[in-house]
Amino acid sequence: MADNFGEEIDQKIFHARIVVDSKAVSDEEKQYKKIPVINRFLDEDGNDIMKQQIQRNYDKIKAEVLQIVEEEMGRIEN
Repeated sequence: MADNFGEEIDQKIFHARIVVDSKAVSDEEKQYKKIPVINRFLDEDGNDIMKQQIQRNYDKIKAEVLQIVEEEMGRIEN
């Protein structure tokens, strides 16, 4: 077992070796195609709208939780 290829670590319980054909892996990687971009999550000015949407959702959920807590506190007091 090793963290890096070629750096073997003695192991008393488990005796195995993973052999990686670096050339075959490299040849396969050359055949990879780029994954097309479907949505960039940017507005016309290049701003990250996904980050903004996540923040809006967070703020909305936080406000809803506070509202529920306030309503429940009022219900318990009555």
